[in-house]
Amino acid sequence: MSLYLEKGVSGTAWFDDLVVTEVVPDLMWTELLTPGYRGLLIPGDHESVALTAHVVMDPAQLAAHSVTVTVVDPSGEVIDSQTSAAAEEVDYSCPASTLPISAVTVGIELVETANDTAVVSDQWEVTKLDSVPASYVDRHGRFIRDGEPFFPLGFYTNTINDASLASLADPVQHVLGLRATDYRSSGPRSCQRHQRHLFVHGLLLRVDLALQARRDRHCRG
Repeated sequence: MSLYLEKGVSGTAWFDDLVVTEVVPDLMWTELLTPGYRGLLIPGDHESVALTAHVVMDPAQLAAHSVTVTVVDPSGEVIDSQTSAAAEEVDYSCPASTLPISAVTVGIELVETANDTAVVSDQWEVTKLDSVPASYVDRHGRFIRDGEPFFPLGFYTNTINDASLASLADPVQHVLGLRATDYRSSGPRSCQRHQRHLFVHGLLLRVDLALQARRDRHCRG
């Protein structure tokens, strides 16, 4: 629960009918490290399937558990299987060269070793391609189109016209103009200062703009 108050506002607030529920985290969650783009193994880009299993347990409980990772092809045949002692982080990798040109399922299980029972399971779908797609994001986080790095630039502004787009045509390869909401009808509380976000090739720049400050009589600087 959060409470937002503007500067200079004071008073008394009462809350009732609140329900507090304890959220128990899963004993394990997994993170697919590579391939990083839609689970696609692209020729000449990612060379392996790599993931990390994060086990959320007391150290005393870890010794009674293990983590098993299994790679299965569409027919159900096991391509690779690896079992490791449970730890806070368990890493797994499989060379892309050992996988068929198809989709495979990477299954991860947290196993209670005493009775060989899976306590928690998770899975990822990975597809090995036989050709390079026309557009994709490579392992360095770059957007590639037709084999060349492509630099898209998106920005928010209140007014978009041909002149403003033309001024950006030379230094960048592509510009997306996204019209922002006109906040003038929202009253003084929402029009004072609004944050705008500029996304440049994976970087997030935060720009604080006075929205309609000169034209909207509700705004005071």
